[in-house]
Amino acid sequence: MKTRTRRSALPAALACFLCLAALAALLILGVSLLRPSSRNALTLTRPTALVLDDAWADSLNSLSDAAAVRQAVTDALDTASAAGADTVLFSGLSGQGALFDTKELTAAPAAAMPDGFFRKLDPVAELIKQAAERGMGAGLLAVDDTGAALAPGSELPAWAADLAGTYDLLVYYLTPADPETPGAVDVYTAEGGTPLLRRDDSPSVLAAARRQQTGAGLVLGSWGQLPEEKGRMAVTLAFCAGDDESGNVTLLSSGVSGELAFSYPDPDAVVYTDTVFLMGTSDPAETLTVNGQEVTRYGTEGVWGLLVEPELGENTYTASQGGQEVSLTITRRKSSWTSAKPTSDGSRAAEEGEYVRITETLASVLSDKAVNGSIQTTAYAGGMARVADSVRFVRSNKYTYAYQLDTGDYVLAKDCELVEDADAAAFTGLTAAQEDGGDVVLTLPGSGSPIWYAEQTETGLTLRFLSASLEGDVAGSCGFAKAVSVSDWDEGQGFALTVEFDAAEPLWGYTVDYTADGMRVYLQHAPARETDDAPLAGVKVLLDPGHGGDDNGAMGAAGMSAPLEKDLNLALAQTAAARLEQLGATVTFTRQDDTALSLGERVEILRQEKPDFFIAVHHNSAALTSDLNQTGGTEAYYFFDSGATLAENLTAYMTGVTGRALRGSFQDYYYVTRSAVCPAVLLETGFMTVPAEYETCADETTLWAEGGAIAQAVLASMPG
Repeated sequence: MKTRTRRSALPAALACFLCLAALAALLILGVSLLRPSSRNALTLTRPTALVLDDAWADSLNSLSDAAAVRQAVTDALDTASAAGADTVLFSGLSGQGALFDTKELTAAPAAAMPDGFFRKLDPVAELIKQAAERGMGAGLLAVDDTGAALAPGSELPAWAADLAGTYDLLVYYLTPADPETPGAVDVYTAEGGTPLLRRDDSPSVLAAARRQQTGAGLVLGSWGQLPEEKGRMAVTLAFCAGDDESGNVTLLSSGVSGELAFSYPDPDAVVYTDTVFLMGTSDPAETLTVNGQEVTRYGTEGVWGLLVEPELGENTYTASQGGQEVSLTITRRKSSWTSAKPTSDGSRAAEEGEYVRITETLASVLSDKAVNGSIQTTAYAGGMARVADSVRFVRSNKYTYAYQLDTGDYVLAKDCELVEDADAAAFTGLTAAQEDGGDVVLTLPGSGSPIWYAEQTETGLTLRFLSASLEGDVAGSCGFAKAVSVSDWDEGQGFALTVEFDAAEPLWGYTVDYTADGMRVYLQHAPARETDDAPLAGVKVLLDPGHGGDDNGAMGAAGMSAPLEKDLNLALAQTAAARLEQLGATVTFTRQDDTALSLGERVEILRQEKPDFFIAVHHNSAALTSDLNQTGGTEAYYFFDSGATLAENLTAYMTGVTGRALRGSFQDYYYVTRSAVCPAVLLETGFMTVPAEYETCADETTLWAEGGAIAQAVLASMPG
């Protein structure tokens, strides 16, 4: 008889347990694969980030299936990469809920749609996964339940902490820029991560701040700003990439001292005014008094100014701080000045048939001999014209002559010489040639160097040559000069040369050069904006740092041992050149060291170089007889109408990065701006004699921001 045996249940239970364990392991592995870590990707050196903002999240939520969402993530990363970003930042939220699975918040549509068998789509996981595959970083923006940015030290909501922990994300908190500080930027910081700087409205300020904060990355902007803001982001990248290549550059050999001292006026000074603006330096951390009166300092480096009213005779002023004292004595006297009788400057009346020849680099031809601003045209060295009359008058307490031309206008004796037995200028035709870049040169063979007048319209230029004639063939057109013609001018006074252009290809600038065998008329074609990466490629900019050598320019409020105007002019020109070159421009200087140049030499360099833009870089000053503490600002000057746009852009961009007052742009007759070959502007960046403003003028980070502002102003002044 067979006996029945009972089988043990242990092996079956063990097998079931092992199967369940294996399944659990597979599920855990699957989850880990679906939720990749992003922390390793944010170890990039100086990351460049783009924020995936509400506009991006809303675009995801408008899609209808998982495949479309995945493609949208791909497109977003493509967009970020094309903009120059290697990192994306996101909050995980949208206006319609969370973009990932969380119990604390409602899921947004993009995170609630099916994605395979018993699985919902996780856009955050998809974003991190695709970013990692590209070698891009991804970070979490610290926000509250409403999506508002959180400051460092704030507590993360539970859902955000869960999201950061699940995906091993760096969490970036925002310290917003102080709106009262012009050079301030937004700063994103994360524990264990690289600080990221942001300033959407100013590539110049952002790049300057990044240059100062070694190792910091940057935030280019937000996804919703593209494509409109791509050009601005490209400028930021160009500035920052150039800084990475150039490294540290020392702009100034001296700085602002914190020593207690008077810088103005000199010891034992004699003054003739009833008010004096004292200036000096001090320790910004200590209270400062002058003769017991506390002095308010408006900057951060301790440079100060105080208006005083000295009595007649000796006046002693004592500055006190931290147990130290320094004193200054001023003697005020009554003015006893009286004007002397005029004497002759040695000039004489012209005889009949004599000509004037300009001896200065440039000279004003005036409708009123006594009014400097009554300029009808600018005559250049060597220019000649017949004298119709001579008028003796007093100028600068000297008897002198003004020589009247056939047009009725005057040339002053100080600017010319008289020439006997001169022949009228005569030319034997006109040829035309187009140069590389599209410029056109009209050549007039013959003899003579006539003074000329110009009249420019949107589509034409007429040059009238005084006391001259042209006989012979004339080239009818060349390049963008669509029509060229010659006619008599005012019954034999001379001849007129007229050139016509298309509105689509207007004249950018012009000049006339006298040569050994005639004249050359130079017609400059407008420069063209190139790609976003190098928008100023092919553009020539001439920078003219004012003063130099024995000519210090204005002394700053910190005195002679601190940077002088000539130093700041050169330092700013250097930062502007770096920024312009980073945008692709070719930059030249009138001076690159502490060299003295006359105004005539500067103008001659401009006429020889024939750039696309000319900027004379200066800093301003004011009479030290009023309270200058809360004055100052930026202004610019141009002579020809072609300089108006550049002047306006320079003042706008400069005040945008410095916070200084915008004093305006003005048409005036500063010597170096009087060439029509290109837009030419004299820029007065800030005031040397305003203590707080001087401190920022002499600050290297500010100088880099200002250099960027000049480059951006040139870019904004490009045609088209």
